[in-house]
Amino acid sequence: MLKENVISSEKHCFHCGDDIIAQQYIQNNKRFCCSGCKTIYEILTAHNLSNYYVYNKIPGKTQSKATSNFDYLEVPQVVSKLVDFEDEIKTIVTLYIPAIHCSSCIWLLEHLHLLQSGILQSRVDFLKKQVSITFKNDETNLKQLAQLLSSIGYEPLISLQDIVKKDNQVKQKEASLPKLLWQDSVLVM
Repeated sequence: MLKENVISSEKHCFHCGDDIIAQQYIQNNKRFCCSGCKTIYEILTAHNLSNYYVYNKIPGKTQSKATSNFDYLEVPQVVSKLVDFEDEIKTIVTLYIPAIHCSSCIWLLEHLHLLQSGILQSRVDFLKKQVSITFKNDETNLKQLAQLLSSIGYEPLISLQDIVKKDNQVKQKEASLPKLLWQDSVLVM
C-alpha cells in the first residue's frame, strides 16, 4: 500500500525531500522542487512502481538534471571493454552509480526490467555503489541503458579507468597462468 503523505510539509519535495525554494511543480496534489523529481514520480506512477515511496520518508535525492552524451557507448571497441559478458542473445554489464544511497535506490534499480522490457535483471551492490544489469541485445544496448539510468536520476559514472582496470585484470590473469610447453610430445610446465 502506498503511503500518501510521505513528506507532510508543503515546503519539501515529495520525491527528494529538498526544500522547495523557487517554482514548485505539482502532480497528483504532490509538490516537487523541479521537473526532474516530478518526471521521476510520473515514470514510477505510470509503471505501477509507486511502492518506491514506501521504503523511506525521503526516498529520492536531487540528482544532476543535465544528461550526458552517451554516443561513445555505441563504439564497439569501448563497449567490449566495459561489458562483463556478451553473447548473441544477452549482455551483462556492471556500472558504477554514485547516486546510490538508500534502500529506495536499490529497490528502483532492481526493478529496471519494469521500465524497459529489454532488461532481464539487475542487481545492486550497495557498498560498491554498482549495479549489474543483464539485457537482451536485440531490444536494448548500453547507450540506451545509460540514458534510462540518467533519466531516472542514476547516471552511471563511466571513465577511462574502467577500461584500463579491465585490461589490467586480463593481463594479471594471463600472467598468473602457468606457461605450458610441449617438448617431444610431453607437456612441461
